[in-house]
Amino acid sequence: MSSGAISIDDLDIVTRSYDTINQISVCNFLKVLRERNPNGEKIYFILDRGPSNKALSVRELAKKLNIEIVFLPAYSPNLNPIERLWKFFKKKVLYNQYYEKFKDFKLICASFFRGIRKYELELATLITDNFSAVGT
Repeated sequence: MSSGAISIDDLDIVTRSYDTINQISVCNFLKVLRERNPNGEKIYFILDRGPSNKALSVRELAKKLNIEIVFLPAYSPNLNPIERLWKFFKKKVLYNQYYEKFKDFKLICASFFRGIRKYELELATLITDNFSAVGT
């Protein structure tokens, strides 16, 4: 399972793989985010309302690290920029592909994220904070 974050400002991407996503892995990921951004500025971290994300230990650590967690409304992954990246990733890595060995799949995934800058123009149009309400 993977956790990921993307900066809307510069498309900087942070990903980590965990055996399972739980409050411990979410806390570990928060620490990674702060280490990647040591200047102390507030980080806004958009999350769904999964039980691990709402755990007290996660909320307390986020506060301590000056990370503000923004919870999405239910059934609205389209509002989370990282979900757009995951969709793009799946399109590039998974669609019409078969990996006989999991090891090969992991290598392709790692390669995709190492070379992510070659997709910068495509991602710049997908990963934005330009949202509009539909049907209101």
